[in-house]
Amino acid sequence: MHKTGVSFRSTDEVQDWMILRVGSRKEKYVRTFLTKEGVETLVPLRNRVFKYSSKKVTRQLPIIPGYVFVRATSGRQIAQTLAAPYAFELLRTDDKYDLVTNAELTRLQQIAASDLVEWVEEDSAERIIPAAGDLVQIAYGPLAGTRGRFIAAKNKQVFRITLGMVATQLTICEVSARDIIPVQTGCGNQNS
Repeated sequence: MHKTGVSFRSTDEVQDWMILRVGSRKEKYVRTFLTKEGVETLVPLRNRVFKYSSKKVTRQLPIIPGYVFVRATSGRQIAQTLAAPYAFELLRTDDKYDLVTNAELTRLQQIAASDLVEWVEEDSAERIIPAAGDLVQIAYGPLAGTRGRFIAAKNKQVFRITLGMVATQLTICEVSARDIIPVQTGCGNQNS
């Protein structure tokens, strides 16, 4: 629920997007509802092919399930956003809304539009596990060039990193261990 006294930027300053957590599988519904209310929204979508016994169906799914990006420029628009059906909360840290930049959303849209995106599991090899908080860069795949902070190894094949500047659950991403390289190392552990 929206707390009074939470700061937002004036119309002149709004360049970035707030992050709205929504109900499961309600991203497109909330986007449509808020757009009709005059609130600028964005839900990066990707195509996914489902194969059934008699046919193939392509559906558009959110690249980040459970979230809608909104650009609310006034207290009234924030109230409309929070009053939308299936809207739970705008993510924030302390008294400031967490924001995502246009550049970060553009990158997500590029990833969503890429036909080359394919997540595969690979055998693990001997790897150095970065220390929590180490700066890493994704070296391969659709997120190549993206930097983030190492959080933890989920297992020998998958590492969890946080992307961009927003340190919320939204930006935590699981990446194949072979796809990241350390940019700044701490006291990483050898994994045998």
